[in-house]
Amino acid sequence: MERSYFILDDNAHAVKQIEKLMANYDGFRHAGSETSPVKAICLILSQRPDILFVDIEMPGVTGLELVSRIQKDEYSPIVIFVTAHVKYAMQAIRKAAFDYILKPVDRKELSVVIRRIEEYYSVNDSRVDDKLIINLTHREKEVFELLRHGMTSSDISERLNISSETVYTYRRRIIKKLKLKSTRDIFINYPLPGK
Repeated sequence: MERSYFILDDNAHAVKQIEKLMANYDGFRHAGSETSPVKAICLILSQRPDILFVDIEMPGVTGLELVSRIQKDEYSPIVIFVTAHVKYAMQAIRKAAFDYILKPVDRKELSVVIRRIEEYYSVNDSRVDDKLIINLTHREKEVFELLRHGMTSSDISERLNISSETVYTYRRRIIKKLKLKSTRDIFINYPLPGK
């Protein structure tokens, strides 16, 4: 299945660089590019690409703010932040970034990210097929799958290198988005194959 991607960077040269690099990968369709974050929000929400390459420091709306806005619309694409600044890494992780690439984008580094995306889709396409699951962010899907496999919050915290409080936050969001009453309902409504 072909995956669509959208590129947002206020630097037109950076946009062209990613477009050129992505043209080397099969199975990915260029859904569009934009240098204005304000214009990009409407395009992204109307097209709903599977993958977003987003710069962080941009005039008007930062990449972090943009991701917060689109996530409020119950839309959770894979987000790859592309920036020249290491200082935003922790904020990007908190925004459920799939990955974080430093500029200028290195072909080998992008190949690693593309391989991770392909692995992510190959695993998740064979998992639960439910219209509510698509409302989960990438990180919420990870937590959801670990909960399905019987992992405790402390196990998940250690596995994903996040705090227990963050795991509890994800659990609450997952339960709400899947319209469940408790974590126990995950096992009942989304049993593992053969269980």
